[in-house]
Order: sequence, then structure tokens, then C-alpha cells
Amino acid sequence: MVEVGDIQAQQEAIRNVVKARSNKFIRRLSVAYPEQEGDLLSRIRVSTMMRVAEYCDVTTQNILSSVNKYFNSLIRTTRTTADINCQPGWVDAINRSPFLKTIALWRESTPEDTKRFCRIVKNDGFPELTDMKLVYMDDNSLHMILSALNTKINRSLRLNIMSPSFTAGVTIAVYDVSQRLCYAFAEAAQESLCHVLGRFKLITSDIDGVENFFKTVDFSGFSLLDEIVLSSCPLQRRGFEFFIRSMWPEGLSGSSLAPVRILRLDDCQIHNSGMVSLTQVMRRGLFANLEVFDISSNKISEKGIRLLGETLRGFACPKLKVLNLTDNFISVGNLVPLFDALAEGACPLLSEIEFGHTGISEEDLAAFTRFMLTPNAENVSRVNFSNNPQITGALPAFFKALQGSPCESIKTLLMEGVSFSLVEVQALTEWLLSGKAAQLKAMVLRSNLLDEESFCLLLNTLINPKCPRISVIDFSSNLIGSFKEERWLQLLAQDGEEVFFEQIDYGFNPLTDNDMRLFLMFMSRFSPLERTARVGFASNLISAETLSYYFRALPDGPCCLNFLAIDSCSIQGCGRYLYEFLSTDASRNLTSLSLRDCGLTKEDVFLLLDGFDKQVCTKLLSLRLDGNPSIDDSFVSRFIVSYGERSSFPNLSRLDAGYTEIDADGVMTLIDFLKENQGIRLQSIDFTSIKVTSEEKGMLKGEMENCYSVHLSLWRVCWETVSSNRSFSSL
Repeated sequence: MVEVGDIQAQQEAIRNVVKARSNKFIRRLSVAYPEQEGDLLSRIRVSTMMRVAEYCDVTTQNILSSVNKYFNSLIRTTRTTADINCQPGWVDAINRSPFLKTIALWRESTPEDTKRFCRIVKNDGFPELTDMKLVYMDDNSLHMILSALNTKINRSLRLNIMSPSFTAGVTIAVYDVSQRLCYAFAEAAQESLCHVLGRFKLITSDIDGVENFFKTVDFSGFSLLDEIVLSSCPLQRRGFEFFIRSMWPEGLSGSSLAPVRILRLDDCQIHNSGMVSLTQVMRRGLFANLEVFDISSNKISEKGIRLLGETLRGFACPKLKVLNLTDNFISVGNLVPLFDALAEGACPLLSEIEFGHTGISEEDLAAFTRFMLTPNAENVSRVNFSNNPQITGALPAFFKALQGSPCESIKTLLMEGVSFSLVEVQALTEWLLSGKAAQLKAMVLRSNLLDEESFCLLLNTLINPKCPRISVIDFSSNLIGSFKEERWLQLLAQDGEEVFFEQIDYGFNPLTDNDMRLFLMFMSRFSPLERTARVGFASNLISAETLSYYFRALPDGPCCLNFLAIDSCSIQGCGRYLYEFLSTDASRNLTSLSLRDCGLTKEDVFLLLDGFDKQVCTKLLSLRLDGNPSIDDSFVSRFIVSYGERSSFPNLSRLDAGYTEIDADGVMTLIDFLKENQGIRLQSIDFTSIKVTSEEKGMLKGEMENCYSVHLSLWRVCWETVSSNRSFSSL
């Protein structure tokens, strides 16, 4: 029998080998660079290098592994996460990486590679593995991997070498849920997964398949399953009933069923009948551990919500912290029973509540206000009542009540799509200055019909010493513009505290160049621009002149700016300003630049690339230039020079150049470059709706399939159809 101590001893032996090799590497460097006298290099500890290796993505890890034997060993033995596109040879990218905790496999794999991976898994490879993500793989690979995991877990259980606290996570994303997949998962579930599975996520659009899946798989024996994510799975009525029966069948005790802590059922096409089934489970005491309950974007109406309120009143979910009801058909007055239940203490730990876009009325907000006046609301930190235009009249009372509320922990307030007149804005500012909003960090006032007067009142409040230090604020899609200079000069003459906006968005407003000049004067006076990380001023009435104002206002040295979006603005002739900005240290931390649909001239685009060639802005990850007709094949050639020859974009992973004049020749030029440079970091290329015929499209897609490198975790070319290869962060 293999003891746990033996495994730990093996791991310690591996660490000792890595340490010895690292020391040897340091000695070698000391000989190569004697001027350092070993002082600096002696500080390169193996633990530090291990942390560096863990931080790097798979592509960079593989590049480092080719430096020498030391780095090769280090990368392979310290990697904890692998996100791999299953092109031929992908097993070699993760083989001999014993500390992997998460493995994400994308797309179809060859039978040979799948067999090799399964052999490693069956032979006790990846002893630290806790999460397996299988994303759009072929049916045969899914079946083989699930069988291998079943064998691995069974052996560990038989030999009693698995920690009692060990839990595993499985994510499966498929286009079609086949019967073979259902049987394979059901077998693994019955034999081994029921003992260890703690996190399960299913991603599919197959209506019949998801119904058959829960009809086949019995989840009732999963005693450790505390997180279930079925976001965007089309359960509908029948599928949801099978899901309920699979998870919580009638007649079984609560101790033997999954102690669910997180349940995400957003966008699952659930109706009121689904809420009937869910509340029945709640009444059986099976949601006593539930902390996160997300049923947003479904088809639940007043009957279902009223039933939920009645059920919660019986303390069915005493540990609930997050409740998301957004985007359901609740309508006028039907949230009152739910809020009354909360006021009575049904969920005393509630910290986040979202009921945006539910069609509620002033009566509902009044009931929520009563809840906020009770001690049971003292933990609330996030409130979202966006896109409920009928609640406007109740807002002053709501903000006034907050001044006397036991709740002083609100950090995020989302109020998008609710009309604010000067009366509502004044009530909001009084709460901001009352001391009860001291924890507020983010406020969304998008599409609130704010005008200049309301905007200035808010700005005057924000610089007041009594106002909380809000770091994220969104003023986009309002009526802010046509500024009166006298009003702004008075504002600038005020004494006030500095505010540090980490993120600010004032796009989609009728702001002119003069308006932006005045606003940037305010920002320069009260909010140091070097502290702002994310800025958006898309779809304003500005010209290139505004960019000159903004870039001149930035400091000469490094600043925090990492995201800049100037989409849908007529900024022809801005190239020289972009060039100057990219040539200074102010651009050093920029990771995302979006200039979509800005009417850029060819000269602007080339000056932009010239600016990147200064190699100051080397951290750029995303460059979006789609919707600029001046971009054609010459841009592709010039981009390759900057990217390949001059290494101006060493970290670039996303390039968007769709809706431009690039044609098949330009795409082919880029493909040829990619074939010759397989170790680069570019992962996403968007050429949506370029000048490519159907025949050329098929040819180019075939060429792209042949130029992928195993060193890259994901390549994606978006054609006129929507790409199904989504980034893993969105799953």
C-alpha cells in the first residue's frame, strides 16, 4: 500500500532536484558575469523562480523551457495550471509536470495523444490534479478521459491515499451532449466521482442533450458537491425537472444529498414551474448551506417570485449571501413579499442583491427600503436595481432612508437606466455626504438622463471631504454636454479633496472638444490622471483635438493607465498625438487600446505603429482597430514588421481588424508569418467581415488549421460567422 508520506517524500525529492539545478545555474551565471560578484545572482532563489514560472502563461513557460535544461526542468516541475489547445503533440507540453492542479483541454485531440494522456492519468500522473476542464473536445476523447479519471480516483480510494478533504472539479463544454457522453459520465459518477466531486459545470446549447444528461446521470449520491454551474444551459421545463430529480430525488435524506453552496442557473430558460420544484427542495431543508443563488435571465414571473419569498420566510436559506433575480418578468408589486421576508430576517447574512430589469415599481422599491432600515440589511454590500424606470419616484425616499439605515457597508451601487432628475441627484448626494456611504467604491449612473447641472452637482459632491473615495464611476450614455464655462470655472475654484478614479467612463455623451477640455481641467485639478487605470470616452462629439488635451494632461513619467477606449469618435488626424503618447512613459503600462470605428486615416495607422516601434508601450495585450476602412493589406505588412522584426508588441495576444479593407492576400501574408513564427504570443485575430469570398474563406481557414503551434494555448480567427472557440475566462 502506498502511504501519503511516500508521495510527500517523492515531491520533496523533486523539489531538491530543482533546487540543486537552480544553484548550479546560478554558479554558471556567476562565471559568465563576474562583475556581479555573485551578490545579485545569489538572490535568485528557486522559490522565486518557481513563482515566476507559475505566473507565466503556457506559451511563455514553453519558451522559457527551451532556454536550457534548468529552465526546462523548472517549468515542467512548477507549473500548476495548463490551458492547452489540443493540436498534435499537446501531451508533451504538460508531460512530467507533477504539480499541475488545473488542466484545461480545448478542441479535438488525436486518438494517439488522448491515449498517451489517459495512460499518464491512469498511472498516477498529475498527483496534484483537482480540476479538469474539457472544452469542445471530440466525443471519443471525452469518453477516454472520463474513464481515465474514473480509474485514477478509484485507485486512490482503494489504496486510501486520498485526503478526506479532497474535492475535485469538472467542467464539460460540448456542442452536442451525446448518449455516449451521458453513459461515460454516469459510470464515472457512480463509481468514483460521487465521492470526490465538489464543483460541476456544464456548458452546452443542446436542449435535448441536456435533458438526456440529467435523465441518465444520478447526482443524488454526490455528498461533497457544493458548486453547480449550469449558466446558459437550455434546461427549459422538462430538462429542469430532470435536473431536480437527479440532484434531489424524493424520499432521500438531506445528509446523503449534495450540500449545495453555490447554485448558478442563470439563462437556463426556467419558468415558474421550475421555481415550484426549487422551492419544494428548499422546504425539505436541502438548501441550508446555500450562499450563492443566481436565477437571473430566466422566464420567472410574479408567481414564481412570490413563491420564493414565501419559502425564504420559513428560513429555508439562512446562509444566503448572494441573490440575483436580474432580467426576469417579475412586474409591478411582486417583489414586495420577498423584501418583506428579508426584512423579517429570512437571510440575515445577505450581502449582494440584484433585481435589475425586472419591471418593478415604486411599491417594490419602498419594500426594499423597509428592508434596508432593518438590522438584517447591515451586511449588504452590493445593490443592483438597474433598468427599472418606474422606480424613479421612490428614489429620494430610498436615499433618505439609507442615511438612517444600519447598513453602512454598500460598496457597489448599480443604477443604470433609471431616470434621475435634479431631485433624485440631490437625494443621492445627501446620502453620499451623510457618512453612511463610507464604504462605497463603485457607482454606475449609465443612461440616467443626467444633464450638465446634475453632473456638476455630482462632481462637486465627489470632491467634498465628507464624500467616500469612489474609485469606479460610470457616467456614460447620458445628456452631459454643452457645458457653460462659467459654471465650470466656479467648480474649479472650489476647495476640495483629491479623488482617485481608477476607472471612469463618460462615453456616449454629446461631449464636444470644449466640453472635454473643461472636464479634463477638472480632472487635472482634483483627480490626478496618473492614478486612473481605465478610461473610456467612446461615441462622443469630439475630434483629434480632444486627444491632444488628454495626452498633454498626462504626466511625463509612468502612470497607471492600462485601458483606453476611444471608439466611434471622428478623430481623423490623431496619428501624431498617438505617436507622441506612445513615445512617452505615460503609455508604459497600457495593456488595451481600442480605436474602433474612428475614421483613422492610413497616415494615422502608420504613425500609431511608429509609436509602438519606440518600444515604450511593450505591455500591450489587446489592439482593436476594427471598423476603420483605411486599414488594408499594407497595414498587415507594416504590422508584421513591428510585431516580428522589431518586437514592438512582445506581449500582444489580441488583434481586431475586422470590417476593414483587408482581403485574402493580406490574410495569407499574416498566415505565412504565423507559420514561420510559431512561438509568438498572439492568440486572437479578428477579421470579421473583411473582403473575403466564400471560396477564399474556406481556403484560408484550412491554412490557419495548419499553422497552429502547440506552444500556444488558443488561436482564434473570427470570420463572418461567430466563432465558437470562446476564451476560457468567459466559460
